[in-house]
Amino acid sequence: MRRHSPKPVKKQQPNNNILYYAAGACLFVLLLIVFAMAWSGISIGRLLPLQMLAMLAGLVFEFKKVAKKWTSILLVAMVALVLSFFSFLPGRREHEYHFEEHMTIWPYTFLSFFILLAIVESGEKVTVKLTEGITLMQSMAIIYWMADLKLFRPDSPFMVVLMLVGLPFVTISLYHAFSYAPHSRASRLTLSIWSSLLMAVFAADNIYKVFNSGTIETSEGMARAGYQFLQYFLLGVSSMYIARNVEMLLGFLPDKKQFFNKAYFKELDELKKRHVKRYAPIQVPVLYSLLCILFAGTIFGLNLLYHYLPRNLIIWTVFVIFPILLKTGEALGSRNNGWAFRDQHIN
Repeated sequence: MRRHSPKPVKKQQPNNNILYYAAGACLFVLLLIVFAMAWSGISIGRLLPLQMLAMLAGLVFEFKKVAKKWTSILLVAMVALVLSFFSFLPGRREHEYHFEEHMTIWPYTFLSFFILLAIVESGEKVTVKLTEGITLMQSMAIIYWMADLKLFRPDSPFMVVLMLVGLPFVTISLYHAFSYAPHSRASRLTLSIWSSLLMAVFAADNIYKVFNSGTIETSEGMARAGYQFLQYFLLGVSSMYIARNVEMLLGFLPDKKQFFNKAYFKELDELKKRHVKRYAPIQVPVLYSLLCILFAGTIFGLNLLYHYLPRNLIIWTVFVIFPILLKTGEALGSRNNGWAFRDQHIN
């Protein structure tokens, strides 16, 4: 019998119809916005302030690292632009329509949709992986944050509540950072939730400080303008991770349709698995933990005494530098058994 060779399978070409439709809708929305600007007399600088462009630049910069392809970024941007058109619709309780107010809200609506769509496109790639070293650094950052706000007062009820809530988490974080006790699923879940709580506090403080630090246009001198641009740029870089972190916290709260019913507990179990999965069962060396405390403690301590940088900026600067040190430690650990990271291989 003659054997027939299998026919070569043709590779399916990507369907660009969605991209074309999005581009057409995007062009339509842009023309409407240009017409609205000309009709209302709003300048481009008022519609798109430099701080908004700095945040968008930071978001695109980080999204490119995750998505890899510019076509994905372009598609997300176009869909976000089309959806942002809904910001021009009147609200339910808006008795008198003010077009200028809707034009002012539009850039923030576009940025919000961009962030949400970027998270959907990226999936779990924007879920930050955690280790003992990262939670140790975050625990030190919350101590510095409280000290900078002068919350260490025995007569402060807020301080008492923070101590009762935070002290057990800090203790667990220190225990695992300075011991080789194996991680359980409960410890990984606890430390992941603790990290999410801390990052929510730092994110809220950072957003408040950045938006109350002034605008780039009103900055005096190039140095001040560059400093303002850097703050907004870093906020854009971290925006996807902030939103994902908030989503992993809000998932613990029931809504009206799932108020502690079977569906709620099913989704709760899935959320717990996500928290456990993102916390790596890697044990850092004790010497490495000491060096991390020395590094972060020195930076936070000096800034607490001399106020080189604002509280929010120094915290996020340490957050950026610290993972680089972790990777350096892993490289050193591959050469020196005393620095080697221990993996428990827990599912």
